[in-house]
Amino acid sequence: MTWQAATARRLPEPVEQALELLHRRYPASTQGGAAGMPLAQLLERCWARAHAGPEPVRVVRQLACVGGTIFGRALQAQPNVVVLSEVDPYASRHHRRAAFAPTDLVHLAETATGGVDDTVREDVFRASLRALHGAYARRGARLIVRAHSHTRYCRSRDWSSRPGVTELVARDLPVRTLTLVRHPLDSWISLNASNWVHFQPGTLEEYAARYRVFLDQPHAGRVVKYEDVAADPDAWMGQVCAWLELSFNPHWQDHLPAIRLSGGSGRGGDVFTPRDRVPVPGGVAHEAAASPAYEQLCAQLGYNPDPAAPPLTTVDGPKDADV
Repeated sequence: MTWQAATARRLPEPVEQALELLHRRYPASTQGGAAGMPLAQLLERCWARAHAGPEPVRVVRQLACVGGTIFGRALQAQPNVVVLSEVDPYASRHHRRAAFAPTDLVHLAETATGGVDDTVREDVFRASLRALHGAYARRGARLIVRAHSHTRYCRSRDWSSRPGVTELVARDLPVRTLTLVRHPLDSWISLNASNWVHFQPGTLEEYAARYRVFLDQPHAGRVVKYEDVAADPDAWMGQVCAWLELSFNPHWQDHLPAIRLSGGSGRGGDVFTPRDRVPVPGGVAHEAAASPAYEQLCAQLGYNPDPAAPPLTTVDGPKDADV
């Protein structure tokens, strides 16, 4: 929004006076604000943001073993960002022994009564998220919910028996959504190595079918491949920030070693870099050759289904922001 456009909208007199003073002191060619933006333009942007409706909640969707933890850490390294990691209001801990969890009201209710109705879980989640969203919005912070979609799509309970995290958030607040994926063969190998195959039948065919349901949800948003980001982290994270309407910190990689989030079950590390595929077990290679759903999933995502070939035949560059 230009200065002329701002004044044409009849801004309050104090705002007009502040803009006039800033333009006199810092002409448009002067580098006066953060990231080289003149201070007057910063004030104009703040005014526009204040009248653009509620700040959106950014939701990052992912299944397990796709590099989601380091991706979440990369987002946490951006300015004024708060990442809530591995969120699923329906996940239950009632099968475990009672734990000291003074702020986890749902777990305390489970411990006391043996179970909590899904409607109650939804109400507690939505009320808590509204409170957090309002608090962070007042201080200029951007809230990101890293959904633990694996709990919904890759466990024994029917995924359609309850709404997803994005749908729950969208009932109260605007959302911008991004779905992170990785070659399904690499994720499948990691799931088996971690003993996280919690559905029946425990086959690659079933996993690929569930993966496709996960992708085809109406709130899937922009799909980003882990392999692409790892190949050019700065360019891709800059584009991801544009899609999610976040400011971008060009030095974000320097902050990664200091940021910790829940998860990180894979090979870990503090560098977003391509990783060689671990050796493919013979049984998994046989499954891949005999699985129509796996073949269809790879085609849908643009991956090479051949276990002996690189995951991507070409690495895509970041595309224009869809904002």
